[in-house]
Amino acid sequence: MLLYNCLNVIQDIQSVNRKYSINELQANLLNYICSKYLQKQECRVMEVIYLSEIGSPATLHKNLKILVDLQLVDILTDKNDFRMKLVTPTRRAIDRLKELESFLHKP
Repeated sequence: MLLYNCLNVIQDIQSVNRKYSINELQANLLNYICSKYLQKQECRVMEVIYLSEIGSPATLHKNLKILVDLQLVDILTDKNDFRMKLVTPTRRAIDRLKELESFLHKP
């Protein structure tokens, strides 16, 4: 029964990702950005682009742009260093996390 529940959770997660029009790579990228945000740590564009465990820099840059276009992340200029860009999740990204969190409380 536990394995069946695991499969259901995976399907639920995939369903939420489809709702937000993101693929697995974009979900992993967004999860990383949200994790940094929830830990109250800055997340820089360069840091995201060089997450080699997720993909190549070109692939990550392209997918970061897609997340911006989908209004799931914002790119802001660092107030202390105008050369640096910070990535933050939008309200929409936080809403996605809340939907995912609801699966943890599902019987």
